[in-house]
Amino acid sequence: MMRRNLQYCAGRRALAALHVLLIGLVAAAAGALLGLLSGLAINALASECAVAALTSTFPLIHELYLAFWLVL
Repeated sequence: MMRRNLQYCAGRRALAALHVLLIGLVAAAAGALLGLLSGLAINALASECAVAALTSTFPLIHELYLAFWLVL
């Protein structure tokens, strides 16, 4: 009985560690996306030409750029 409780606790700890890892990965992805969008905003303020060249090369970045300004 005691052994089963220890295994249960170990499983719960492993699950909690996986949750912490998942939350960290989501936070890192959100931070990277925010960094990309803020970088695009700085480029837009510094040089509209640079942003036009970047967004014409990568259509997904163009969509993210438009969504960023739509949210603001």
